[in-house]
Amino acid sequence: MSITKNYTGLTLQGTTGTSYTVGAAVSGGEGGEGRVYRLRGLPDLAAKIYHEDRYTYPPRDRTYMDRKLKAMLRLHPSAAHSLAWPVDVLYLRGRMVGYVMPLIRSMHKIYDVCRPDSRRQLFPQWSWNDLVKVARNMSRCL
Repeated sequence: MSITKNYTGLTLQGTTGTSYTVGAAVSGGEGGEGRVYRLRGLPDLAAKIYHEDRYTYPPRDRTYMDRKLKAMLRLHPSAAHSLAWPVDVLYLRGRMVGYVMPLIRSMHKIYDVCRPDSRRQLFPQWSWNDLVKVARNMSRCL
């Protein structure tokens, strides 16, 4: 069971010196790593905040994740606007808690396509050609 703290209303600091005020949690935006929140006054961005019990032990602790996210910021792929790619790293009282990313307004998540049961239910007409196209497009983005 994940330990989840409600960040709504808190102001977090980014590596760029920007302050972000956390809004409401995004419906359906919670998973194993954390929860996704809207950011007040920034309708095209969201914050992914890690669960309190995630990334607490080496080697994949918060320091590791902080370095990883900063490396991702430097890469900034051309398709970053259509991916949940970090645009800033978030801190609360000096502790890395998550990152800012584009708010993706997609009807389906990538794991809906990757999981055979949900894929067959959502896209019953898809063939192997369709799956290869998805894989090609994902690899092009990354």
